[in-house]
Amino acid sequence: MNIPTLTKMDMQADLAYLVQLLVESHPDPFAGTGGAVNFYRLADEIERTLPDHLGTTDYLRLLRPLVAALRDGHTAIHDMTAAPSRHLAVAFDVMADGLVIGRVYSSEFRPLMGTRLEAVNDVPVDQLAVTVERLWGCDNQVHVWCRLADALETPDRLVEVLGQHELSRVTWTLRGGDGTEHTVPIHWLKGPRGSGWAAPSAVAIPSVGPTKIGWGFADENLHVAILRVGRLTRYREAAEVWWHSGYHDAVRRWYGEVHPEVEPTEIVLQTFIAEVPAATPILHDCLDAMARAQTPWLIVDLTESTGGQSVLADMLGWTFFGPEALRTVDTGYQIPRYSPLYAQNYGQIPEGDWGHGGYDFSEERAWRVRQGRGLGERPATDAWMTEVPTFQEVVQDLPGWRPRVVVVTSARTYSAGFDIVLTLKALGAYHVGVPSAQAPNCFIDILRFTLPHSGLAGTVSFKRSMALPRLDPQVRHLEPDVTLTYDQLLAYQFDPAAGVRLALDTIRSGRW
Repeated sequence: MNIPTLTKMDMQADLAYLVQLLVESHPDPFAGTGGAVNFYRLADEIERTLPDHLGTTDYLRLLRPLVAALRDGHTAIHDMTAAPSRHLAVAFDVMADGLVIGRVYSSEFRPLMGTRLEAVNDVPVDQLAVTVERLWGCDNQVHVWCRLADALETPDRLVEVLGQHELSRVTWTLRGGDGTEHTVPIHWLKGPRGSGWAAPSAVAIPSVGPTKIGWGFADENLHVAILRVGRLTRYREAAEVWWHSGYHDAVRRWYGEVHPEVEPTEIVLQTFIAEVPAATPILHDCLDAMARAQTPWLIVDLTESTGGQSVLADMLGWTFFGPEALRTVDTGYQIPRYSPLYAQNYGQIPEGDWGHGGYDFSEERAWRVRQGRGLGERPATDAWMTEVPTFQEVVQDLPGWRPRVVVVTSARTYSAGFDIVLTLKALGAYHVGVPSAQAPNCFIDILRFTLPHSGLAGTVSFKRSMALPRLDPQVRHLEPDVTLTYDQLLAYQFDPAAGVRLALDTIRSGRW
């Protein structure tokens, strides 16, 4: 229920606060709108539409275009209290050029598996995508499709996309692999989402434990191993980096999810970190087994790796390519911006001679010096390892086996997951799958905020990441060496592990 609890004065104050946060915290708040005039004009237009009273949900809808105008997938605003009570009876997989039903939660829709979305209520998907980009920050066109898939999940968000106050009817136009068009009603289901139905898989994907990381061999010949990496928020080394950087709030939130009844002290949190299951032994076991079996290929499955802490990228590079190779990777540079919101999130602003506006250009300067000297590599240092003592303690015990690596992505491979893609590709890994929703050069690393009157929460990036500084600015996505298309998905009979199957087939074809 959208109870009109916010006064016009409340909304004006929150809008002013949001504008201030974006302007003083984001690395380039005016770039997405084409300049400061356009940004402030949009904020002014929102303020002039404010009524005397408004509910939180409707207020959020007014603010969305301002935040989305930054064209940054890591900068967002949402209502933390509005948990969806219903979910769509189907789930869409994201391809580079649209959406495909990949799972259903009601048996009556099983015949629709693998059909492509053409329209909702006769509104073509391309037109829906234009609306989505105006409401949610997107890095590239693949990200727009991800946002649309998310919006279709609940009736509240679909109402926004369709520009309606309520949904009296919803019809979905779908097209099958044989070209047949279906126009059907698909409803929402109450309660939590179950496992539903997906097409059977011809690949034995490894299971993951509490770390969301697991590995196994692809077949009994032990010719290919698969390392599966899920969301990067639940392995010990992530918590170690967060703690070392001063981002204790991330560890505190994690602890609160596990022990909501206890208010932790710093000692308790440090004990908690030490007891969290680690990724290091999983990587060690994988490489050790591959070395003993002389396994030549490793597939790193990042299709579920949607974000978190990216130190695993360096850990994987060191483990499977070796320290010498990792030290020669050109990682580009990042430009962080320090602000009062950064200090709120991290406890303090790092010491240093920052430039005007709180920008730290030291990495960019160092990168340019290296380029001027003809040195493409980053400084030969292993300083990052001091932040992950769990990994540092065993690096000398890692086998020296060096497999050939293929990284598999989905559209949802994002943020920390995408950092792994960049690192492994720079080390020579092949890339297979659907392009990531993240741009190679983008805004990254979030600060959290809450608007004081409405309680609306959000995130804002504080770094400009130039992972590929020489890349044409017009290039907004990283194209795989072998891209998973709808026709291939159809040939694989909509196998949920189609990307991994494509990698296996490419390896077996002898192409590499």
